[in-house]
Amino acid sequence: MQRRHFMILLSSGWLIPHELWGEHHVISADPLEVEFDLASLQGQYTLLDDFYVRNHFTAPAAVEAPTLRIEGEIEKPVSLTAVELAGLSERKFAAVLECAGNRVGSTGLVSNGAWAGWPLKDILTMARPTAKAAYLRPFDRDGYKRSVPL
Repeated sequence: MQRRHFMILLSSGWLIPHELWGEHHVISADPLEVEFDLASLQGQYTLLDDFYVRNHFTAPAAVEAPTLRIEGEIEKPVSLTAVELAGLSERKFAAVLECAGNRVGSTGLVSNGAWAGWPLKDILTMARPTAKAAYLRPFDRDGYKRSVPL
Protein backbone atom coordinates (compact mmCIF):
# COMPACT_ATOMS: atom_id res chain seq x y z
CA MET A 1 0.00 0.00 0.00
CA GLN A 2 1.40 3.41 -0.94
CA ARG A 3 1.95 5.78 1.95
CA ARG A 4 -0.29 8.57 0.60
CA HIS A 5 -3.14 6.08 0.12
CA PHE A 6 -2.52 4.89 3.67
CA MET A 7 -2.74 8.47 4.99
CA ILE A 8 -5.96 9.13 3.09
CA LEU A 9 -7.48 6.06 4.71
CA LEU A 10 -6.33 7.23 8.14
CA SER A 11 -7.76 10.70 7.69
CA SER A 12 -11.06 9.32 6.45
CA GLY A 13 -11.57 7.60 9.80
CA TRP A 14 -11.14 4.02 8.56
CA LEU A 15 -9.52 1.59 10.94
CA ILE A 16 -6.20 0.39 9.55
CA PRO A 17 -4.90 -3.02 10.62
CA HIS A 18 -1.86 -2.65 12.87
CA GLU A 19 0.20 -4.94 10.62
CA LEU A 20 0.32 -2.06 8.07
CA TRP A 21 1.51 0.49 10.60
CA GLY A 22 5.07 -0.84 10.87
CA GLU A 23 5.69 -0.26 7.15
CA HIS A 24 4.83 3.40 7.55
CA HIS A 25 6.25 4.19 11.01
CA VAL A 26 2.99 5.70 12.24
CA ILE A 27 3.53 7.49 15.53
CA SER A 28 -0.03 8.81 15.83
CA ALA A 29 -3.17 8.43 13.72
CA ASP A 30 -4.97 11.54 15.03
CA PRO A 31 -3.31 13.92 14.69
CA LEU A 32 -1.44 12.13 11.93
CA GLU A 33 2.30 11.72 12.49
CA VAL A 34 4.26 9.41 10.18
CA GLU A 35 8.05 9.12 10.19
CA PHE A 36 10.27 8.69 7.15
CA ASP A 37 12.51 5.61 7.07
CA LEU A 38 15.91 7.16 6.38
CA ALA A 39 17.23 3.84 5.02
CA SER A 40 14.69 3.97 2.18
CA LEU A 41 16.10 7.19 0.67
CA GLN A 42 16.90 6.62 -2.99
CA GLY A 43 18.58 9.49 -4.78
CA GLN A 44 18.89 13.06 -3.58
CA TYR A 45 15.26 13.73 -2.61
CA THR A 46 12.64 11.96 -0.51
CA LEU A 47 9.85 10.65 -2.71
CA LEU A 48 6.49 12.33 -2.10
CA ASP A 49 4.93 9.01 -1.04
CA ASP A 50 7.68 8.63 1.60
CA PHE A 51 7.79 12.22 2.94
CA TYR A 52 7.23 12.51 6.68
CA VAL A 53 3.93 13.89 7.99
CA ARG A 54 3.53 15.90 11.20
CA ASN A 55 0.06 17.26 11.87
CA HIS A 56 -0.54 19.16 15.10
CA PHE A 57 -4.31 18.84 14.97
CA THR A 58 -6.94 16.68 13.29
CA ALA A 59 -6.84 17.32 9.55
CA PRO A 60 -9.76 19.48 8.44
CA ALA A 61 -12.10 18.31 5.69
CA ALA A 62 -11.01 19.28 2.19
CA VAL A 63 -12.61 22.39 0.73
CA GLU A 64 -13.61 22.77 -2.89
CA ALA A 65 -11.99 26.16 -3.46
CA PRO A 66 -9.33 26.99 -0.84
CA THR A 67 -8.19 30.60 -0.65
CA LEU A 68 -5.24 32.45 0.81
CA ARG A 69 -6.40 35.63 2.55
CA ILE A 70 -4.26 38.48 3.80
CA GLU A 71 -5.93 41.04 6.03
CA GLY A 72 -5.10 43.26 8.98
CA GLU A 73 -2.50 46.04 8.98
CA ILE A 74 -2.41 46.27 5.18
CA GLU A 75 -3.49 48.79 2.57
CA LYS A 76 -5.20 46.28 0.29
CA PRO A 77 -6.84 43.02 1.47
CA VAL A 78 -5.81 40.10 -0.73
CA SER A 79 -7.72 36.87 -1.38
CA LEU A 80 -6.11 34.40 -3.79
CA THR A 81 -7.52 31.12 -5.08
CA ALA A 82 -5.32 28.21 -6.13
CA VAL A 83 -5.87 29.21 -9.78
CA GLU A 84 -4.75 32.79 -9.05
CA LEU A 85 -1.69 31.56 -7.15
CA ALA A 86 -0.79 29.32 -10.09
CA GLY A 87 -0.63 32.44 -12.26
CA LEU A 88 2.14 33.96 -10.14
CA SER A 89 5.86 33.35 -10.72
CA GLU A 90 7.05 30.29 -8.85
CA ARG A 91 10.38 29.82 -7.15
CA LYS A 92 12.01 26.39 -6.99
CA PHE A 93 14.63 25.26 -4.49
CA ALA A 94 15.81 22.25 -2.52
CA ALA A 95 15.59 22.08 1.27
CA VAL A 96 15.53 19.71 4.19
CA LEU A 97 12.38 19.92 6.32
CA GLU A 98 12.70 18.68 9.90
CA CYS A 99 10.30 18.81 12.82
CA ALA A 100 11.75 20.59 15.86
CA GLY A 101 10.72 17.56 17.94
CA ASN A 102 12.54 15.04 15.73
CA ARG A 103 14.30 12.29 17.64
CA VAL A 104 17.54 10.65 16.54
CA GLY A 105 17.18 7.22 14.95
CA SER A 106 16.78 5.30 11.71
CA THR A 107 13.34 6.85 11.17
CA GLY A 108 12.38 10.42 11.74
CA LEU A 109 10.36 13.52 11.11
CA VAL A 110 12.82 14.72 8.48
CA SER A 111 12.81 14.61 4.68
CA ASN A 112 14.67 16.29 1.82
CA GLY A 113 12.58 17.75 -0.96
CA ALA A 114 12.55 19.79 -4.13
CA TRP A 115 10.06 22.57 -3.43
CA ALA A 116 8.12 24.95 -5.64
CA GLY A 117 5.92 27.82 -4.57
CA TRP A 118 5.45 31.53 -4.36
CA PRO A 119 7.72 33.80 -2.34
CA LEU A 120 5.76 35.17 0.60
CA LYS A 121 7.43 38.54 0.03
CA ASP A 122 5.79 38.75 -3.42
CA ILE A 123 2.35 37.96 -1.99
CA LEU A 124 2.74 40.39 0.92
CA THR A 125 3.81 43.12 -1.52
CA MET A 126 0.39 42.74 -3.17
CA ALA A 127 -1.27 43.55 0.18
CA ARG A 128 1.05 46.48 0.96
CA PRO A 129 1.58 46.15 4.75
CA THR A 130 1.30 49.46 6.62
CA ALA A 131 4.11 50.98 8.69
CA LYS A 132 2.34 49.62 11.81
CA ALA A 133 2.57 46.03 10.57
CA ALA A 134 5.27 44.19 12.53
CA TYR A 135 4.22 40.52 12.48
CA LEU A 136 2.68 38.00 10.16
CA ARG A 137 0.19 35.79 12.00
CA PRO A 138 -0.63 32.77 9.82
CA PHE A 139 -3.77 30.81 10.74
CA ASP A 140 -4.53 27.41 9.23
CA ARG A 141 -7.94 25.76 8.96
CA ASP A 142 -6.85 23.05 11.41
CA GLY A 143 -6.23 25.61 14.18
CA TYR A 144 -2.45 25.91 13.78
CA LYS A 145 -1.19 29.50 14.20
CA ARG A 146 2.08 31.32 14.73
CA SER A 147 3.45 34.84 14.93
CA VAL A 148 6.42 35.64 12.69
CA PRO A 149 8.24 39.00 12.52
CA LEU A 150 7.89 40.64 9.11
